[in-house]
Amino acid sequence: MKQLIKDILKEVSTGQVNLESSSAREMIANLIMADIKTKGWFLDLGSRDKDSTNESLVEAKDSWVCGICNKSTYDVEYDYMGSGTNHLSCELEII
Repeated sequence: MKQLIKDILKEVSTGQVNLESSSAREMIANLIMADIKTKGWFLDLGSRDKDSTNESLVEAKDSWVCGICNKSTYDVEYDYMGSGTNHLSCELEII
């Protein structure tokens, strides 16, 4: 996902995009979403309204826990994840 966003930003960086412009930010967001959709990905990132609380984010963070060491895996890179929400290193230790 991060690479996809970086690629889109690289594409628009050759022009004179003013990121202070709301229409420019909207255009970039639309390009990112279009690229995600063409690659067959579906993301439900939830509501980002100013009035919404961070309750769902807290719930999401709380659900990402390694079942072996009981530590958070919320910020762990995908390459270091085992099955489910386990750390790959924890799973390898028990083999």
